[in-house]
Amino acid sequence: MVTIATAKKLPSGMWRIQPFKVVNGKRTRASFTAATKREAERMAALWESDKIVEDNKNELLRDVLTEFIQTCKAQGYSPATVKEYCARIRTSYPDLIDKKFSTITTADVQRQIDKRSSTVKPKTIRNDVSFLRAATANRPKNIDFKVLKIATRKKRRKIEMKQEWKTAILLKLAEWYGKDEYYLYILLIIYAGLRPSESYALIWSDISKEPTILQGIKIGFINISKAVVSSEKNEYEEKSPKTDSGIRKVTVSWLVIEEILSVKPRGKDDERILERKPVDMFRRWDRIKKEFNLPEGMRRYDLRHFFATSLVISGATEEELQQQMGHSTSSFSHSIYVEIMQEHKEITASKFAESSEKSLNELKKISDVPD
Repeated sequence: MVTIATAKKLPSGMWRIQPFKVVNGKRTRASFTAATKREAERMAALWESDKIVEDNKNELLRDVLTEFIQTCKAQGYSPATVKEYCARIRTSYPDLIDKKFSTITTADVQRQIDKRSSTVKPKTIRNDVSFLRAATANRPKNIDFKVLKIATRKKRRKIEMKQEWKTAILLKLAEWYGKDEYYLYILLIIYAGLRPSESYALIWSDISKEPTILQGIKIGFINISKAVVSSEKNEYEEKSPKTDSGIRKVTVSWLVIEEILSVKPRGKDDERILERKPVDMFRRWDRIKKEFNLPEGMRRYDLRHFFATSLVISGATEEELQQQMGHSTSSFSHSIYVEIMQEHKEITASKFAESSEKSLNELKKISDVPD
């Protein structure tokens, strides 16, 4: 008999799950801790199905990584994530992939890291190591990940999101191509903060049919509950968001809804708003970057920052920002927009100080008046 356990979040931010099962009348309990709820539950699922691998001296690293990917598929990982993991089998550890896992040492992994560091970015190396750590979590601990020297993180140059770009980009798209589905695609990212994959998955029933009046302002809602992603076979399929926080209701100005409807009349509730394939949406971005002299590393995904920046400036809390953007935690939202938040707090503090100074000066004038 196997019980179904649920992972719980620890004060440290890690997730722990403690399943137990009864075999031949004997109760056995285990404990698994991981950085994400999904990974903790994946490890527990392996244990519950008796697939925890003991020390197999003939098992190749390729076998270990392949089995890990199979369990990820069974746990419902995104096809894009599975596709990325499959690619890592081919590229991450070429000198070790056909070596017996039981013979691989920390020094072997370090040599592979050092060799790969000369040809790939530091972020790629960090992802390689994270992949290996997750895949070998249930194997003998012959690799000490704590002592590995991973490439130093290169701080990404901050992209200054000029607010005038918001309208200018859309106007330029309308001038070049007319107001079409690509125009709507960019509009949904900039003015609703949607991820590109979420934009593709929207159907007409996901957007408000009537405005809601809030403090005298017309607003609308966009319901996010799915995404369209690329599969291992480079086909597009619909999936649920990676985390529960990705399922959300985004508040937008009713003008955004009106603009969508002015470009494309409302269809049937179950029809997609964007009917063109995602690949057809990619071809205009380079032209936009060149036209506006945008930073080389700026992606369409980065256009979400316009929406987030507007939320922060309007006074949204970290929790409100998390809910609107679909981040897994408010601390994640804070880590991304900490500079904007700090700048906004400083402006608010400055205004408060200015107001206090004005009030105190008025009081001083009153107190200085002779009796």
